[in-house]
Amino acid sequence: MPISGVQYGRPDGELGFRDERTAILAALLKPGAHFVYTYDFGDSWEHLITVEQVQTASAGLHYPYCVDGAGACPPEDCGGAPGYSDLKVILADPAHKEHHAMLVWLGLRSATEFAPDRFAPDEANARLLRLTAP
Repeated sequence: MPISGVQYGRPDGELGFRDERTAILAALLKPGAHFVYTYDFGDSWEHLITVEQVQTASAGLHYPYCVDGAGACPPEDCGGAPGYSDLKVILADPAHKEHHAMLVWLGLRSATEFAPDRFAPDEANARLLRLTAP
């Protein structure tokens, strides 16, 4: 979903995105506004982002910074939302024919290690730091 008719992302002549690094969210959207963020065009992960509040940046924090969330990050290349939904069903059923193969694929010893409802902001921020560090 474009913001005021403009799509932001990594500059790409083919896709026509405006450089996301030049966008200031508070200048584009006010609290209550929302937009769709697409991650991984192959798996079509679409996230509806709602601006709840705009805050002044705090010294000492690295941005972007996650303050809250819900649910664990799905594994890479699991097939988008439908694949992730299937994965949760498979791991919840030890008798499922793909149960063992999915444990091996995820590198898990047991399905009890898979916690799709778990969310840890500190882990999300560590990932963000790794992704955005110079």
